Amino acid sequence: MRKLILVSVLLFLICGLWVFSHAAVPHLINYQGRLTDKSSTPLNGLYNITFRIYDAEAAGNLLWQGTYNSVSITKGIFNILLGDASDTGFNFSELAFDKPYWLEIKVGTDAPMTPRQRITASGYAISAENLVMLAQQGDIIFFDGSNWVKLGAGAAGQALKTQGLGANPKWDFLSGIPSNMQVFTSSGTWTKPAGVTKVLVKVIGGGGGGGGGYYYSGPSQQNWGMGGGGGSGGYAEEICTVTDNVSITVGAGGAGGAGGQSTTAGGTGGTSSFGSFCSATGGSGGGNSRIHSGANGGAGGEGSSGAINSKGFRGLDGLIDEVSGVYNTLRLGEGAIGHLGYGNGGNGGGGGYGTAGTAGLVIVYY
Repeated sequence: MRKLILVSVLLFLICGLWVFSHAAVPHLINYQGRLTDKSSTPLNGLYNITFRIYDAEAAGNLLWQGTYNSVSITKGIFNILLGDASDTGFNFSELAFDKPYWLEIKVGTDAPMTPRQRITASGYAISAENLVMLAQQGDIIFFDGSNWVKLGAGAAGQALKTQGLGANPKWDFLSGIPSNMQVFTSSGTWTKPAGVTKVLVKVIGGGGGGGGGYYYSGPSQQNWGMGGGGGSGGYAEEICTVTDNVSITVGAGGAGGAGGQSTTAGGTGGTSSFGSFCSATGGSGGGNSRIHSGANGGAGGEGSSGAINSKGFRGLDGLIDEVSGVYNTLRLGEGAIGHLGYGNGGNGGGGGYGTAGTAGLVIVYY
């Protein structure tokens, strides 16, 4: 008769660990024992050992069986992985480990050893099992310094917010990060939603119109003049604390100047604003040309009262290079490009009317 002295049983598999990584958890139990004969002399050599798992200490149902052939035993000590080999009809990975199990061991042709040994989980496996009992789909589990705690699922739109070292996390709606945007391409009113106290606003002024270009066709030659380009609208950006609805003005683009023999400068773009919080003036119109001359481009508008205030770009000058009635270069003044493609200056007229500037823009993030 042989005797078995249990050295250690380390449980690597517990279903609770699936909370973290189902694929990464090995379905194995590391089992180490010491085998002696009836006189307590440690055995040496190769032995066939059968392991069985039951759901009761005596009798009960056989849940799993695995036979390990030629197990090496040195000075009585052997080490195997339960689940590394399974007899036909048994699948170790199907064991749920959600109730008490007992291990029975049989060496060679000897009768099974008694009593059966109860399989116990390590503290880590027990802790993982507790997590399974806590968790449902969408839950968050965290350690509060003493125990694993279920935070539960947050409401739609909430994010998990940390509270710093030593404090528990919580679900909360994020502040300071806009989740909505409203774009105004024409004047109107921004209606404050309930619960909103701060908004990020971007304001762009209207673009200036292009100046008119001179043109006259005389008996012996044509006479030209090139209008200047309109300046682009200014830009302002500000975080505003709001308590009520806010009136919004979107500046129109300046009109293009008249061309021909009676030229006019381009019109100035309109000012855009978010109430009294911040504003951006429109770009200036491009200059009108005279005979055989170019004209200056309009200046850019300016932002004000914002955390960021930016000046618009100046329109290009109209250009003429004429010597003794011969035109070597004719260039109309191009309008300046505005912020985000809004508040663009109009082009100056090349012997004709300048084009109008484009309207500004107001964007509200909340």
